[in-house]
Parts: sequence; C-alpha cells; structure tokens
Amino acid sequence: MKIDIHCHLLPGLDDGPAKRSTSLAMARAAVADGREVVVATPHYWPDHWTPSPDRVRETLRELQAALDEAVVPLRLLAGHEVRLAPQVPDWIGEGKVLTLADAGRLVLLELPPQEWPIFTEHVCYRLRQLGITPVIAHPERNDLVVRDLRRLSALEEAGCLLQVNAGSLTGRAGRAVQRTAKRLCRQGRVRFVASDGHDLGRRPMELSLAYRMAQRLGGQGWESAGFEVIGGTARTGPPG
Repeated sequence: MKIDIHCHLLPGLDDGPAKRSTSLAMARAAVADGREVVVATPHYWPDHWTPSPDRVRETLRELQAALDEAVVPLRLLAGHEVRLAPQVPDWIGEGKVLTLADAGRLVLLELPPQEWPIFTEHVCYRLRQLGITPVIAHPERNDLVVRDLRRLSALEEAGCLLQVNAGSLTGRAGRAVQRTAKRLCRQGRVRFVASDGHDLGRRPMELSLAYRMAQRLGGQGWESAGFEVIGGTARTGPPG
C-alpha cells in the first residue's frame, strides 16, 4: 500500500489549500503519483493554527465524501503536524491533538527551523513513556541539524523516527537541505519519506521521484514504509 504520512490536504485549516476544489486537485495529483492512502496532517501550532480533532475529522469526512463522489480512489486518514512545545504530551493526553491516522501510536512532531529548544529531548522522552512514538517531521530543514547531524542522535536513541520531505531530496528546499536529506538517507536513518504537500505548485503532492532517489541512496521499502501508521506497530531503524 502506497502511503503519504504527511500532507496538508484539508481545506481551510492551516497554510494548505483554502478551497475544497484545490484539495480535490491535490488528491488527484497524489493518485496520479501512485498514492493510495494519505494522512492529512494540518498544523497544530498555537498562535497560528489550532484546528481541533473534531474539526479535522469532520473536514476529512467531507473531503472523503467529495472524493468518493468524484471517483478519486484515495483513502484519507486524520492526524496533526504538532509544533514542538513542552505541552505536547499533555495536549495528547487531553485529546487536543491527533496522532498519526488517529491511531494512538505515533505523533508527527515539527521542530522549529532555526532553533533546538532545550526541552526537545525531554518532550520526546515523555511521549515515549506514554507509549507514543514521535516522528520528527523534516529534520533536514532545521538549521542546527544541517550543521551537525549529531543533533538527532539523542532523539533516535530515545526511539524517535525521522521523516524526510520529498522536496528536500529533490532540491526544492535548497542545496544545504538536500545534502542533509541525502546524508540521512545514506546513513540509513530515515524511516519515512513524505510529501508535506501544501499546494499544486511550490509544495506539491509528489513522492515517486523522491522514493527513487532514496532507493539509490540505499533505502528500501519506501513505498510501503507507512503501513504501521494504519494497522501495525511502529519500529525503529531504516526501512527493510
């Protein structure tokens, strides 16, 4: 099953599409690129976007109905991309944010692009104690990681999984980010490649080229790496 675990497909919730018509066009593009399932992960970022789980689920149901009516063969699952904050474990416990696929096993956690907060490792350890595996969204875009990949070691040792963006591998995010993404793939440290799709142009729902690049860099199983988000068990280590 070909899964995209990170995209901003739902209309009107964050900096993704504003209209359902754009969401439908993005979904068609995802299907044309080979996707069968996507986890729609609107941002949860206080002071910017805080769509409630109920609102995410309802928006997803409405979009799924529109896809079914238009005969677009794409299955949607709910989630959030949660901005790193000390309160993340509490937000999950209080039901304020969604885990990936609303399954209670993994949470998509976003680092700030130019900082490494002092509470980063502590939050990840707390999540692991709760039985939640953090999936670190696009760490290759963090400036400190670009300068030193060892920044990620403590998170990986705590059981966190790394998710690299397709656009990072293909060069859409610049050469430094691309080099970092490739190095992480070569070192076997990347568990997921995802689109982080936001629109039809600058950040599209494309994965196939990035999968091929990742495979050439030594990865395996990228097309099905998201299977555990739906029904299996999270595991650490590179795809196999």
